[in-house]
Amino acid sequence: MDSVKIPLFDAPISGKEHKYLDTKVAACVGMFSIVFFSVCWVLGIILDGDWVWNEDVICRLGISEVEFVANMYLVSCVVTGIGLITCGFGMMRESSRTLEMFAFMCCMIFGVAMIGLGIIDMNDKEHHRIFSAAIMLFGIVTMVSYTIDDVMRHRYPLAIVTFIFGLMVLAILLTVPDAVQTISVVGMLVWLFIKCLLKVKPDLALNVFGPKGVE
Repeated sequence: MDSVKIPLFDAPISGKEHKYLDTKVAACVGMFSIVFFSVCWVLGIILDGDWVWNEDVICRLGISEVEFVANMYLVSCVVTGIGLITCGFGMMRESSRTLEMFAFMCCMIFGVAMIGLGIIDMNDKEHHRIFSAAIMLFGIVTMVSYTIDDVMRHRYPLAIVTFIFGLMVLAILLTVPDAVQTISVVGMLVWLFIKCLLKVKPDLALNVFGPKGVE
């Protein structure tokens, strides 16, 4: 009798591989981690009371005078980082295209940087800046790589959406330079959430973008 396993990456069910199901599970993990981080961030801002847009970075919550907020920030970064690593690994295993695989590898590194950003707070400025720079770098590389892959696969609607989204993020960065880290993190997470959603709901991509959206 064939074994039955919980589908995650290469889980056989009744002797058959359901790779697409595996990708959907990985995407769901990514979406959950992004929502979890967003909720913790908003809740942290409310409870902290001193966090100011344009002046403070997300990481400032890690050294909040409110102990619960500081601990919640740490947990949210670690959970989100693990979720993004899992998401990137799961979807990378499904991909057979170099650029797409590279994008998901960068997504995994982005997740590692998120964990580091939570564990190494702003009091350790030298090491903290390394993880902060890694988040901005690999967030950008992930989106650019995936967009180029979309163009090469003639998925122009998805590429155009990412391009427009990138211009919006760039415009915010140029007009609000103090919010670079915040916008970089939020921009990457929003973009990745959309990508994961389209993996989980391919019919949505078909309805919104047409056949090119799901090829």
